[in-house]
Amino acid sequence: MAIGSHRLSQQGAIMKRKTAIEEMAGMNVLCSDKTGTLTLNKLSIDKNFIEVFAKGVNKEHVILFAAWASRTEN
Repeated sequence: MAIGSHRLSQQGAIMKRKTAIEEMAGMNVLCSDKTGTLTLNKLSIDKNFIEVFAKGVNKEHVILFAAWASRTEN
């Protein structure tokens, strides 16, 4: 957890609960978006920020899986 906490802090993350680091370790995909109140309310993807930890999966797969998991009305 110390290594994960250090790595997250290097990327500017602020963790309020130590258990959140452990919970994040069990995730396969994390997709997030702002509320749109300070932006144009349009989701954009920067491939430079996508990290892939699964073997046989590339960044394009992650984007495709995220699209499949999203609602069409959004």
